[in-house]
Amino acid sequence: MAVKIKKQDPARSMGSKSPHSLLIAFFLSFTVFFQPLVTAAADELPGREEIERLAAGPAVSDLINLALRANPSIASARQGWRATVEGYRVAGAYPDPKISASYPTETRIGDEEWQIALSQTVPLPGRLTAEENAASADIRIAHITYEKVIRDLVAEVRQSAHELIYLQEAGTIAAGNRDLLDQLLASGTAGYARDRTSLIDLSKAAAQSGQLDYDAHLLAGTAATEKTRLNGLLGRAPDAVVGPLIPPALHPVNHSLDDIYLFVEKNGSDILLARAALEKSEKNVTLARYKTLPEFDAGLL
Repeated sequence: MAVKIKKQDPARSMGSKSPHSLLIAFFLSFTVFFQPLVTAAADELPGREEIERLAAGPAVSDLINLALRANPSIASARQGWRATVEGYRVAGAYPDPKISASYPTETRIGDEEWQIALSQTVPLPGRLTAEENAASADIRIAHITYEKVIRDLVAEVRQSAHELIYLQEAGTIAAGNRDLLDQLLASGTAGYARDRTSLIDLSKAAAQSGQLDYDAHLLAGTAATEKTRLNGLLGRAPDAVVGPLIPPALHPVNHSLDDIYLFVEKNGSDILLARAALEKSEKNVTLARYKTLPEFDAGLL
């Protein structure tokens, strides 16, 4: 495709457009500006009722639901998955066309002419399909990674919640032991005054009282640390209030250990990621073979 612009007389060229303005208009008419859409996923903070429920005594399911909505790792993995999906359309598309313009030169007949060329790279048949297959493998890996992030987060929240339940139950037992020991000390002191209790037994009970105080202090510190970790998983402030957790109902395991092994072998996140990576490697080998082959350009001048 050739565009020729002949030089005109000044008198005849008044009111007409110059070659430079025509060239600018040509490029503006064929140029498309793409502005990527950036979707900012705002963290869904808990409402007032949910905050009150967390302070009063939440269930493990309440913690999991909040973590899935507020934890930033979920949003990051989801956006990474969406990015690979958007890249699939680009991978299977033809390369961008090229437009070139040559500066006007004087010809033998004295005319000035602009030359504008349009060219398009044409890959060999099967190249774009190989690109799409490689991109689809990336999408599968990103999707499995997204599901793995969800499973890991749920597992961490459950582990932290059950640890807190254990600590609060242990604190209850320690408080009960403390009350029982106080009663024994009171009875032993009265018995010692009547020569019914030996001094060494009374000393052992007093030492055990100090040990119980230390255990209670240690349990309280460990519980505070675990609450800080749980608040981090929930996307909350480290010192946010978390009330006594409701212990979940315990159900019997209806599957044998071999069945569980078989299930993990088929559906384990790490195993699925390894299989997807192997599939991607095979598709990349096919794509690499096409990249060694020549490409062709078709154009108009």
